[in-house]
Amino acid sequence: MCLSAGYDGEKCLYLFHILEMISLDLGDIAGVYGLDPESEDELSPEADVLTKARIWLWQRQRGYLPIQDRRAMARRHLALIRGGR
Repeated sequence: MCLSAGYDGEKCLYLFHILEMISLDLGDIAGVYGLDPESEDELSPEADVLTKARIWLWQRQRGYLPIQDRRAMARRHLALIRGGR
């Protein structure tokens, strides 16, 4: 959506950093890191079925994915768009 509105993709990715800072200030560690604080990208296509099921359940309970996972998805999407130009 940021790119469609004419914004720089890298600056839009910085929004996730701001969201992380706010969430951590409010004590929502799980909202930033999700199921595994050591993983920045739990949505890897190579993830096992159990991990994918846990992520599905997490998303149903919270209503959204952890901020780090959303940033990783946006970063991959931006790379695909730039690679296609």
